[in-house]
Amino acid sequence: MSRLVFGFHIVAVLFLWQAPAYADTDDTDEAIFGIPEATSVEYSPERHVDPVALLPIEVNGKWGYADRRGDVVVEPKYEWVDYLYGPFKDEDIRQVWIARYLYEGKMDWIVFTGRKRSQSNMLKANEFRVHNGGWGAATRYASAYVVMGQGTDDARHYYLKKLDGEWMTDAIYTGMLQVKSGYSAVEIDGRCGIIDRRGEVVVPLEFAEIRSIWDNLAAVRLPDAQGGAWGFIGKSGKIRFRDKAGEIEDLRSYHHGLAGVKVGGKWGFLDKAQRGRVKPIYDEVRDFAGCCAAVRRGTEWGYIDVTGKEVAWGYDGAWSFEDEKRTGSHGSVQEIRAAKLGLVLQDGGYGYVDRTGRVALEPRYENALPFFRGVARVKCGDSFAYIDQRGRVIWDPRRVSKYGIRGLSVPPKAEPRWPGLPQADGSWGEPYPFEYDVEDHLPYEQKRPHENPEPQRQ
Repeated sequence: MSRLVFGFHIVAVLFLWQAPAYADTDDTDEAIFGIPEATSVEYSPERHVDPVALLPIEVNGKWGYADRRGDVVVEPKYEWVDYLYGPFKDEDIRQVWIARYLYEGKMDWIVFTGRKRSQSNMLKANEFRVHNGGWGAATRYASAYVVMGQGTDDARHYYLKKLDGEWMTDAIYTGMLQVKSGYSAVEIDGRCGIIDRRGEVVVPLEFAEIRSIWDNLAAVRLPDAQGGAWGFIGKSGKIRFRDKAGEIEDLRSYHHGLAGVKVGGKWGFLDKAQRGRVKPIYDEVRDFAGCCAAVRRGTEWGYIDVTGKEVAWGYDGAWSFEDEKRTGSHGSVQEIRAAKLGLVLQDGGYGYVDRTGRVALEPRYENALPFFRGVARVKCGDSFAYIDQRGRVIWDPRRVSKYGIRGLSVPPKAEPRWPGLPQADGSWGEPYPFEYDVEDHLPYEQKRPHENPEPQRQ
């Protein structure tokens, strides 16, 4: 089986989900979501909101933001927008939030800045001052550091840049991963190493493959000339573990103290002492998140806990639980801790189960995405709704389609243009939230068409 990484697993569900222009509600939607409230949606730009709690919405092909009450707070006028991330500190402005957005067919960045007078994360939506970053193919970031790529897919060079505009590296890298714990894995023509956030090389580029640093360790593979063995290195580059027997075919990063390992064509998990915790009996595994990992044996998916016990089984597909270690620093901790549902596919429908395998939301949604910041996107009509863990609708696109937005003109219906990974039918799907849509392996194993795609009409 070809080597797969976490980001690919998560976004793989996008091949099954897309959201074109709005359509009128039907009986199926009413059976699942109930009859929509017979009033227009409120436009509340003066409401105090937490930027990271805002929900990207689409209205007739234009994107904006709604709050958790379902009111529009940022006018839908963009071609596509991502979730907001922050707050980050800036020398001149105390609070900064950033988000990807699509403009004239290219991915760029919006920078939302709050007034320096406020210590709170709560701002009035109309206080957001939107700045076009003008950075082109900014592809991934962490804290105040943005990874940027320039050039063509076949000859792309990567830089590291701070939010204040300072360039940290020269354009020499042919690959660069997200900054983790102040370090980023980099590549030059198949040779991989690590730089710090100042752009200084701290681990020489001498490895054949490398993954991001998690739990202070990075999985690496030595060059073929040195045997090609997998192992782990620390931030200084010192080898902490090396597969002397040469049995490991692939190695993942640590999550919740366990790292996926492939031996004899099957996947299992190692603990922090590099001892086998879960036997390699699975055909495919996803990283641990929320103390559970989705695994596949044969055609069936299920979940295992950190002891290796199978807690749920028998699904056609299963995706990771929301992980507060990945998203808690960018969202409401209360909401993240409350999100204990995993997305599953069964008999053609998507639903959600808890960590014991109990069905929390029946698999009746035509398409869906995993929970993110305490809410999930599910297909509703020809667009998507946001639901909470009880299945209650937070944002209902049918209300906008039928009753409009009070105080704001609704964009005319138009066929939208979508960025993202290519769908099976040749169309384009929307990228998954950025926090998960991140490569964790060098050299890159797949092209990233959502960096700066040429979107196609569906």
